[in-house]
Amino acid sequence: QLDEWERALIDWSRSAELEPERPGPRSNRIMAYRKLGQLSTALYECDRYEQDFPDDKVDSHRGMILEEMGRYEEALLFYSRDVEEWPDRPGPYHNRGLLFEKMGRVEEALRDFETAREIDPSNTFCQEQVERLRSELQKESH
Repeated sequence: QLDEWERALIDWSRSAELEPERPGPRSNRIMAYRKLGQLSTALYECDRYEQDFPDDKVDSHRGMILEEMGRYEEALLFYSRDVEEWPDRPGPYHNRGLLFEKMGRVEEALRDFETAREIDPSNTFCQEQVERLRSELQKESH
């Protein structure tokens, strides 16, 4: 939370060594590599994670990493898998909505933000996105 990703990476790596059966430190370590811009290492860690914990996927991590690498179509596949896996959570729709918007697919982005907002009505970010995208689409149609 303090943006001290180097220190976090050290702590999570040590925790993963001490308790290799726990997925949490490994998942957090993937996030630290991503935040540090070590995207290839983060992808490699995703592969290792899913080998060690085959019943637990890191599709959202993979999607974010691929998106940051500019590999949008691949990122979309993982975000969509995350939506399928967790249809009752707003986060996967939020992530995919941001990517759809980045890809210029505004109507699909709007649908995902609307779904995220329906799941979590207190999500002000998604509410703002819905209002902004609806406004943009209305302007385009006139």
